[in-house]
Amino acid sequence: MREAVRKLRDDAMAVATVDAAVPAAMPSAVPDDEMAAACVADLHETIQALSALQLRLVRQLDKNDFARKTSSRSTPAWLRDKLRVDWYVARRMVAQAALLDRRPELNSALSTGDVTGAQARVIGEALRFLPEAVEPETVNAAEQALIDYAQRFEPARLRKIGDRILEHVSPDEATRLEGEALRRAEQRAWWRRGLTLCAPVGGSVRVMGCLTVEDAAIVQAALDPLCAPASTRSSSEKETASGSDGAGHDESLSPRQRRADALVEVCRRALRSGDLPHNGGLPPQMSVTIDYEALLTGVGAAYTESGARLDAEAARRMACDARILPVVLGGAGEPLDLGRSRRLFSPAQRQALAVRDGGCAFPDCDRPPSWCEAHHMLPWDHDGPTDVAQGVLLCRPHHRLVHGGGWTACRGADGLPEFLPPAHVDPTRQPRRNILHRPAIHRRI
Repeated sequence: MREAVRKLRDDAMAVATVDAAVPAAMPSAVPDDEMAAACVADLHETIQALSALQLRLVRQLDKNDFARKTSSRSTPAWLRDKLRVDWYVARRMVAQAALLDRRPELNSALSTGDVTGAQARVIGEALRFLPEAVEPETVNAAEQALIDYAQRFEPARLRKIGDRILEHVSPDEATRLEGEALRRAEQRAWWRRGLTLCAPVGGSVRVMGCLTVEDAAIVQAALDPLCAPASTRSSSEKETASGSDGAGHDESLSPRQRRADALVEVCRRALRSGDLPHNGGLPPQMSVTIDYEALLTGVGAAYTESGARLDAEAARRMACDARILPVVLGGAGEPLDLGRSRRLFSPAQRQALAVRDGGCAFPDCDRPPSWCEAHHMLPWDHDGPTDVAQGVLLCRPHHRLVHGGGWTACRGADGLPEFLPPAHVDPTRQPRRNILHRPAIHRRI
């Protein structure tokens, strides 16, 4: 199979680059519009067939737990690193591979180009949320009907048909199960829920999400009092709004701007309340790392805990309302280097490790500080001190890997953590570092 796949790859590359290799003086080599349209359709079917093959192989690797054998924490993690795809793409590939493994007819339809990958996901989702009481024969009929409908409808309209597929294949059963329709819709909405904060672009962070009707009502109830136009408020409400940051709005702001300000204000008040649970062993707080000189002058850059850059002047503004923890000393002058006086790292030390490491320090891991544990590079039971110089942040899977997977964590020549792989990963055991997190500002720690 490997030779056949390589030949397919080489043939595809040869076809894809043919125009670049043909001189412009030979227009006959360029297809006309009708030929180009036919080629687009043929290529689309070819891509779907190859996608089905790829997913079948992904399913094999996932079943055999291949990722663990290569020191990856999961199949999606291995796919992300090997194929250089985003995390959500890798997870979706594994989920779709499992779906096609369970539904041979759907797998066959994808292989022959009768459905696309996006349509296959829609069909799998529709079948997943059929009532449990539906007979297997009806489920199979629904699957075949949706495959047939996929010849006419794109994924968005196919999803609408999937919501009512029982009415198409078994009207009597649909009537009998009508009482479960709302519950099924609620389950689907719960499964679809999510919130994404995209990477900063041009100083803005796009927020995208999907909530259930119930959850959206709760969010709306919290935002409404803070995003109403000033002219609609009573005198007491205006006085309260004017005394809080971001809560007072005038008529010049659009409704979407008022909602954005209200969301930030709700989160700010929640942080101030002290009612939120601890996160990674620390009380929830917003951390901004900035060089001391930049903080004084307002010239330079600062970093949020997620690694996003912002103007130093903005950090100075935030410092008026946020507690900026020193890197070397705790807020009350607590020394970070506690030597052998205690085994567990203190909150102040964890804060310093978060500033230095930016998250899990294991090579190519992107997990944030709040998901990590503090690890002694020189083990405690071998007289290792509990101080920042000998500490490193590791997520739980990589913490286990360092303790029992042959990897060794140690300090580099510059004092920063690096990792020696086991011989079966790299016979020369060359040290590796995490280059995904932002560079630490305070390199002297």
